[in-house]
Amino acid sequence: MKYKVNLIIPFAIKNIIEPEILDYKKNFKRVEVNFLKEDPLEIEIKASDSVSLRAVLNTISKLCTIYEKSLDLVNKNE
Repeated sequence: MKYKVNLIIPFAIKNIIEPEILDYKKNFKRVEVNFLKEDPLEIEIKASDSVSLRAVLNTISKLCTIYEKSLDLVNKNE
């Protein structure tokens, strides 16, 4: 394993963000995305030596975009 990144996400948006991440995982096979903890939601991103840094960064970027959209939805509902 060459890369490992953990993201901590507030539990309040778990129900919004989790389905989108699961959907994203289906389409992206080279980088592993796992849920480690529930509260706060901890997401682990792992990739082997054969995976480029760009692929890992693209995954992080996509997860950040999903996170931002989830926060926007929560803020609109309040």
